[in-house]
Amino acid sequence: MSIELFDIEIGKYKEGVHRIEFEMDSEFFKSYESSCVEDGKVWAELVFDKGAFAIKFDFKIKGEVKRSCDRCLNDLSYPVENTFNLVAKITADIGEDEEHLTYILPNEQWFKAASYFMEMICLSLPIKVVCEDVSQVCDSSMLEKFMEEEEEEIPSQFEKLKNLFKDNKI
Repeated sequence: MSIELFDIEIGKYKEGVHRIEFEMDSEFFKSYESSCVEDGKVWAELVFDKGAFAIKFDFKIKGEVKRSCDRCLNDLSYPVENTFNLVAKITADIGEDEEHLTYILPNEQWFKAASYFMEMICLSLPIKVVCEDVSQVCDSSMLEKFMEEEEEEIPSQFEKLKNLFKDNKI
């Protein structure tokens, strides 16, 4: 699934309310090189009200994405759900985009919705994803391995500093 499938030919729609549904899967997520998600199944809906001077877009997503636990690296299915409203002002005087406002030239025929959907998915995820978020338990054997490696990797110069603190010389 190419992200070009999320390009909407707004020029062909008459004034009024229109609704389009999309489904995003691993191919969609792989289209973004540095994505916060690499796999998942997300349903998306875009309702837009096209007027003479503006288009009001209402984005909605719901589904699950695959992420790794940031603590133990277990694979998780993380639920995502989000909505976003955007107004596209149709004008020759292009201004700077804002959070809920963008500008479209009067002769513009296409609106690229993919990046808005991807941003909504990433913003639906917490900064730190852990097993407990989805009612799972972290892999204790993996946590133990991380703790062992952490203890082994103290460079010699830091060991000397650590000993200075122990001997109260600092």
